Amino acid sequence: MRPFFPFCCECACSILHISRLFKTLCDTLSADESTLFLYLLLHRNVAFRTHVLASSDVERVVLPILRTLYRAPESSNHHIYMSLIVLLILSEDDLFNTSVHDVTMKGGIDWYTERQLHEVSLGGLLILVVIRTIQYNMLKMRDKYLHTNCLAALANMSGQFKNLHPYVSQRIVSMFEALARKHSRLVATLQQAGEPAEHLDEDSPLCEAMADVSALEEVLRMILEIVNSCLVSQIKSNSNLIYTLLYKKEVFEPFMTQPAFQDLSQNLQTVSLEGRKRCLSVDHTLFFSR
Repeated sequence: MRPFFPFCCECACSILHISRLFKTLCDTLSADESTLFLYLLLHRNVAFRTHVLASSDVERVVLPILRTLYRAPESSNHHIYMSLIVLLILSEDDLFNTSVHDVTMKGGIDWYTERQLHEVSLGGLLILVVIRTIQYNMLKMRDKYLHTNCLAALANMSGQFKNLHPYVSQRIVSMFEALARKHSRLVATLQQAGEPAEHLDEDSPLCEAMADVSALEEVLRMILEIVNSCLVSQIKSNSNLIYTLLYKKEVFEPFMTQPAFQDLSQNLQTVSLEGRKRCLSVDHTLFFSR
């Protein structure tokens, strides 16, 4: 049974000092109840939300949330949802989206076990964990609501992505590549079957495959929108992403002729090539200025 808070969220900060309340919540976010209470305060209490967004140690709240998402197999669905919604609320603020890329995680992240991360920004770590959550969800949970909110958080932040770590850039592109391969296989299966959609039974594997194709196309388009937004807004600050896109350009080429992706794919290629020219120009200038 969930705990009942017998006081309204607007009254909470009149009883407890905001900074003490914030610190206590951050120290206990491994608990489902604390994450729920944090969500309620961010959603309903303007003073508390303003304090969190203006905080100079934003990592205090972000890191426990990311740890919960990273350990999704060990967390309840409710805890995952609440953690993600908190991130989504925070990502609606431009100051937050900028500040997470100004914090460098120099000491490493002990719970991030896939790879040793050196000099990655808090924003870069956030992107890595959200990408992992999307992939986990599409493999295990298959909850459209969850991955839509993951992508919405990334979309909110994409205009402020800057100085992305090479590994973060690789993970963004590799997520698109993996989903594109799955999309291609499903489309090929449907084409081989040649069965009209109106003749398919709702419970048939082919009908399920059609639903998966539709969901994948939505995700792929959102990823393209996120990358485009990043490059259009922060092209000078994302040379690693530009080089990764150019190195993996063959991944995006099939989508340049598909009506649903054509505009974004072509724009991505144009912006990437322009970004490469700028990066080369900067490198050339620095070389001759030495």
